[in-house]
Amino acid sequence: MKYAVPSVATQLGIKACQLYSWMHSHRLPGEIKTMVNKHKELETENKELRRQLAVALQEKEILKKAAAYFAKEAR
Repeated sequence: MKYAVPSVATQLGIKACQLYSWMHSHRLPGEIKTMVNKHKELETENKELRRQLAVALQEKEILKKAAAYFAKEAR
């Protein structure tokens, strides 16, 4: 089971940065590289999802305006 570092640090009565430091000092170089790569992948995915959200919001606004326009025309 995995727990959030800040939560565990609070339970231990230490600062999260200290726990991160301990974790970092006990990791193997390969594990750190894997974590860095995973972080980069997540950043890339996040950027793409934000772009997709912006497009979807823009499409929603266009459809909203089109619906209002055609509702006026129907009257």
